Amino acid sequence: MSRPQSSVDAFNRALSSGNHAGCLLEIATNEPQTPSAEDRKNVLFALAQFKKEEDMNKALNELPTDHVDSIMRYIYAGLASGDEKNADVFLRFHAAATTRGGTGSICRVLSDKSRPVLL
Repeated sequence: MSRPQSSVDAFNRALSSGNHAGCLLEIATNEPQTPSAEDRKNVLFALAQFKKEEDMNKALNELPTDHVDSIMRYIYAGLASGDEKNADVFLRFHAAATTRGGTGSICRVLSDKSRPVLL
């Protein structure tokens, strides 16, 4: 299943304008139950655009805590992708998301049978 076109458009506008926080919000609020491969690729690309930890923290702090779990699912997908070029970004994002969502976020994501980690 893919995101609704309006969500894809909002995601693309946020990404192209450099509004990374808006990008994360769009990712988290409109996450399909089973994202398509294209959706995962686009989200991982968006996450890889964050180069500074302060930008990661700022964007994550603008999200409600429960939305951090959605972002964490994509972070794990990025780490599992084998993308060595962006591994450091995903690891820093994981640290920032853990700070924001707590270790409970890790437990919820890894134990959620209805929404497995995106591989």
